[in-house]
Amino acid sequence: MKVFVLCVLATVVVSDNFTPKLNNPITGGEFTYYDASGSGACGLPLTGCNAAVSASLFTPTSTWGPNAQGVYVLQDPVCEDKCVKIQYNGKTASFPITDKCPGCDANHVDLATKAFTVLEPNTAVGVAKDATITYVDCSSTTVSTC
Repeated sequence: MKVFVLCVLATVVVSDNFTPKLNNPITGGEFTYYDASGSGACGLPLTGCNAAVSASLFTPTSTWGPNAQGVYVLQDPVCEDKCVKIQYNGKTASFPITDKCPGCDANHVDLATKAFTVLEPNTAVGVAKDATITYVDCSSTTVSTC
């Protein structure tokens, strides 16, 4: 009796969901606000002037490791010095991405309350619509202050 063994080598390719979105403006976007406190999904402290983006933009296989300052952070493309630039009603602001919004699509950003009021002072609006959202490298934009 002959025994045949078939070995199959498979390469699993995991591409990140964020990089293709970089520098591609999304029109008809929206943003909301939340009480940002503690640490965000990226492992960094939430400053009150930050953004949370769609969970779908995070890479499921990302791991934790030290950054240049020795702080353990999620080593995911979305967490690596990335910002979201939002244009709304004649205003433009950019905020660092430090958190995940489980209920958001890529065209919806959840901002810390102070960040929200930079663009829309009236929090009673709740959901600010008709914004243009662009994911960018923080080094390519002026990061807004709150």
